[in-house]
Amino acid sequence: MNSPLPRIFARKDHPTSIGHIDHLLHKGHLRRILPGVYTWSGVEDSFATRAEAVWLWDPNAIFLGHAAAKLTWWPQCRIETILVTGTRARCPQPWLRVTTKAIPEHLVIDVGRARAANPALSVLEMTSTGDGNAICEALRRGVSTLAQVNGALEQMKYSNGNAMRRVLLHESRDAPWSPLEREAHTLLRAARISGWHTNYPVSTNVGRCFVDVALVVERIAIELDGWEHHSQRGAFDSDRLRWNALTVARWEVLHFTHRTLDQLVPTVEQRVRDRTRRPIQVRNSGRLGP
Repeated sequence: MNSPLPRIFARKDHPTSIGHIDHLLHKGHLRRILPGVYTWSGVEDSFATRAEAVWLWDPNAIFLGHAAAKLTWWPQCRIETILVTGTRARCPQPWLRVTTKAIPEHLVIDVGRARAANPALSVLEMTSTGDGNAICEALRRGVSTLAQVNGALEQMKYSNGNAMRRVLLHESRDAPWSPLEREAHTLLRAARISGWHTNYPVSTNVGRCFVDVALVVERIAIELDGWEHHSQRGAFDSDRLRWNALTVARWEVLHFTHRTLDQLVPTVEQRVRDRTRRPIQVRNSGRLGP
């Protein structure tokens, strides 16, 4: 149907087309997303559609939490409810949650015409239920540091859920790139195993590899294999090439999953004892070793 109306629009922005809009609504060619905001009936009800509608409904809204992450640094982030802070207090749709909390201006970034919490603040908002996956994902992607997230926490010190956020940030102090890594770090610390480094770069004959947890002196590489990051065919193949390269570089590679993590501490302790008694001969080559 020919019409000058855009894909998503606010009624107030088309004062000369009010009658036409009402006619299209009556005929079922348009549907309302939010009060005064419409789209064509064939347009997919997606996150992008809803996010644009929120901006048209309240241009002063600031996207928070999962919505901010999806808009700015984590496009694969799963989201059911869009959380914003703005000037409108009512929630006209079940998929939208509106708060009136004040957000410091330096924690807000522009995303096209909209505004959203920066990565550090979006991570902070996403941890309120005890899920620390956002911390790991932000660290793995390099979009925020622990210092930046802790800084956002200090700026939002009176927010609900901060006690849980502090626990998760403390547990993440060794910069895990996955929840499995954070759990492994906790076990290693509890067992008082020292001398390990996280996401440690090792030069190999196929380039630089990052080891999840490395005991550098003993040359033990601990790989923590979470299904979500290793189930794809490309990742499966590249992992095997990387592990072979580490072995050629005279590193012993130990693998653990969620189901075998209870063996992490006893296995590492035994291998450290064995390697301490029988130190290996490391070939002196510029390509090999850390």
